[in-house]
Amino acid sequence: MKDQFKFDLAMYTAYSQAAIPPRRAIKNPTVLGDSVLRLIKAIVAKRGDFSYRNLARLFLEQTKAIRYETFKTYLPRYLLYQVSGTPIAAQIDDHLKTRLDSLYTDFDDQPLDTSLLLRTCNRIIDYLMTEDQEVPSPLFSLVLSQGNALTLAIILLKLVLISRSSQLYLEVRIADLIRYYEQFPRNQCQWVINFLEVFQVTFAIHAENIEYSLVRIDGLDVATPPPLIRSWEDLEAFRVFSQRMRLSPVDFDTLSR
Repeated sequence: MKDQFKFDLAMYTAYSQAAIPPRRAIKNPTVLGDSVLRLIKAIVAKRGDFSYRNLARLFLEQTKAIRYETFKTYLPRYLLYQVSGTPIAAQIDDHLKTRLDSLYTDFDDQPLDTSLLLRTCNRIIDYLMTEDQEVPSPLFSLVLSQGNALTLAIILLKLVLISRSSQLYLEVRIADLIRYYEQFPRNQCQWVINFLEVFQVTFAIHAENIEYSLVRIDGLDVATPPPLIRSWEDLEAFRVFSQRMRLSPVDFDTLSR
């Protein structure tokens, strides 16, 4: 199902921007309509000069075997890199720092290992999604109520990129939230539905086997995007391209050797 969604999204992205329409209509696999193209452009533009995969590798290299207490101070910086400076980023930072300060303090003087990394990432997923596996966490409601679905999706992506084993845990928490919101009419949950679509698209375009990029086309001239895209109007000047790639997933144990 996930692979089919990734394939359908890549096909829709390619053909919906084609100068010559395809012979048959290509179905949009999301419920976002044509705005999914703007979303993809925003996600790709938001990562800046470094891909999220490269940032994850760099972070793991810089934090391998450091004291766990030190790691907990670095983690929010990594998660909020490229989204810092916004009001919601400051609120997320304050919340995470408060929770991390008291998390697994018995291990503060021990070196970070795979187990601690996994457990810590899973706890942050709880803080961001649901802490009791029944109702949304306060941080989840705060972030989405302010229209920051993309910020939340990217933070979750960055967690999974440094702790691949956390993806299944994250999917279970997503399922918990879906069960909770099923009791409400659809029109009262539109902001949650929007987040789920943004989440799905974000993870799809950062799959291991597909790479998306932005290219600006001015007449017949093709140029790479500038380092900063300031507005939706800037994004309209770019087209999205996707290509297959081969890239090994982040492996903390390998990087630690």
